[in-house]
Amino acid sequence: MEPKDAKRRSVLGQALQESGDAKGAISEWREVLTIQPEYGPALYALSRALAHERPEESKELQARFLKLQSMQRTIDQVHMTANDALNQAARGNFQASISGLKAAMLQCGDCSAAPQLHKDLGLVYCKSGICKMGRASCC
Repeated sequence: MEPKDAKRRSVLGQALQESGDAKGAISEWREVLTIQPEYGPALYALSRALAHERPEESKELQARFLKLQSMQRTIDQVHMTANDALNQAARGNFQASISGLKAAMLQCGDCSAAPQLHKDLGLVYCKSGICKMGRASCC
């Protein structure tokens, strides 16, 4: 097993918990979070494992997990909006595509999809014949 493989270490934590080694499981999940601080399965599992022994730490981990879920829902919605907009561009409906991509950018803010959204908007502007706006959007 790769020592820095968060997924496998998290699964190992699950196996340890199922075999009755709660301390070993907690140790593995803590290690996962040092490797990848926002690894959802480990945040959730560790939060649950610490609920009785360390309720304050459990609540903090749960809050991080809920925030992570909220961010993922936002990113999923951004991707759906952007995909719809790109489908509009593929059909030649560039105005609807541009509006959709702008809406996705507003939903996203500075999320991880922002660079791709800017690139896609620039390309759609160029395909629509408004290359000046396309360059401004990409750069």
